[in-house]
Order: sequence, then C-alpha cells, then structure tokens
Amino acid sequence: MMLIYASLVFGALALLSPISSTAPLSQVSSADKSVQALNSNATVNPLPIHLINPAFFQKVRPAFARKAKKRKMHGQIVLSVIIATDGTVKDVSVVSGNPELVPAAVEAVQRWRYLPAMRNGEFVEATTEVTIQYDFSKNASLPDDHEPENLNDPPPNLLQQIADGNLFRTGSGTDVTSPRALYAPDPQYSKQARRNKISGRVLLCVIVGADGKQREVWVARPLGEGLDESSIAAIKQWTFSPATRNGEAVASIVNIETTFDIY
Repeated sequence: MMLIYASLVFGALALLSPISSTAPLSQVSSADKSVQALNSNATVNPLPIHLINPAFFQKVRPAFARKAKKRKMHGQIVLSVIIATDGTVKDVSVVSGNPELVPAAVEAVQRWRYLPAMRNGEFVEATTEVTIQYDFSKNASLPDDHEPENLNDPPPNLLQQIADGNLFRTGSGTDVTSPRALYAPDPQYSKQARRNKISGRVLLCVIVGADGKQREVWVARPLGEGLDESSIAAIKQWTFSPATRNGEAVASIVNIETTFDIY
C-alpha cells in the first residue's frame, strides 16, 4: 500500500526515518497555526533551505553504517545548532545521541544552510535544536547514498530578496499569513523507490508569488531514488491562495514536506 502526505512545515526539525501517520494531501496547513504581529520581542525562527547529505551515516562515515546495520541500531541524535546571520551553521553541540554516530551527524549538520532568524526586520543569530532519527533495523528504509543530481539550489539572492521586502517569511513571529494550497496533485512513487520499498520524507523550499503560483522550488532535504524529482514535479503543478500581509497578497517562502510511505 502506498500513502503520500504533503504539508507546509516550519522550524528546523530533521527526521530521517519512515513514519506511519498519514493524512489526505488536500489538508495542507502550517505546523504553527498561530500568526503573531512582529514586535520587539518576536523572533522569526530559522528556515531550512539546504540540509545537505541526509544519509550522513552512509556517505560521511561509511564505516558507521556497516557497524550500525550489523547491530540494527536505532534511536535519535539531538544537536543544539547556532545559525549565523548569513544562514550558515556557526556551531554545533551535542545534547544527546549514540556516541558512535554523533561525530558523523555533527559533520553533516555543519554543512547545512538556513534562512537566518529575524527580529524587527533584521537577520539575527539564533540557536535551534535539531533531532535526527536513525534506524538500521532489518526492515527500515534508508535514504539514497548519493547527493541528488539536476536539482535546483536556493537562489543566490534569496537573503537579499527578504532584506529588501520583496519576499516574506510566514508564521509565528510575523504579520504574514501562510499561503494555502488550492490545487495539490500527489507526487508519484518512482519505480526505483517502489522496487526498493523506500519510505521517508522530502523537504522542499517553495517561493509562492503574490499571484499564488510557485516561482521557485528546490529540495532542501533529499531522499533520493527519484522521489526528489517526483516531489518537485508535483509541487510545480500546485496552485495557492497567496500569503497576505495587511490584507494584501505578497510573495512568500515556505517549506513543504512530502512523505512517502509503503507498507
């Protein structure tokens, strides 16, 4: 059985293991439904735009993967991450996790990129917590072990667009309502992923124009096996009711997560 779920998500949580909970694709909503006016105490959380190498335990530290598979290791690694004002990871410290896998997780996360936190319209340094789930049990599906090919990178002027007020963040800490999906066709399982029984999540970044059409879409956290390309192809067909600010439609940037599950 194949189930697919897509939702708008916010924050910096990184989940790498398959999940079983699903919902109709038409139910697209913010993970944080409260929208607050921006004030001196409100901080807009960092937004993931490029979580490189999710299969860190396969690519960055291959020896860990072999040992982990043999011992059927599973659990989670929790890291505290300081994100600089340019969106790069400034520092990573360990909160908890298996000591054998922590070094590889830290090395991977150090390469991640975000839209930095904002306060009063300015980019600010912020600390966020990242949780990485891992599962090497017999029937677990793992992400592909190579970086995706032919997938777009974030626009080079992305931070400047936000700083200039041409592109807006949405959700808690802002005065911008989130876009809503009006037409949202399902992404399709690739033959390769179906054959290999791959389950997991693809995290996309999407720029939705003031006209409700997607202007840019790229993979922030890949899954591989053709599912990244499938997710992009589906999102490019979506139409939205755009984000609004003070009652006027504005261009916005959001995360959309597609979940693939076979059981």
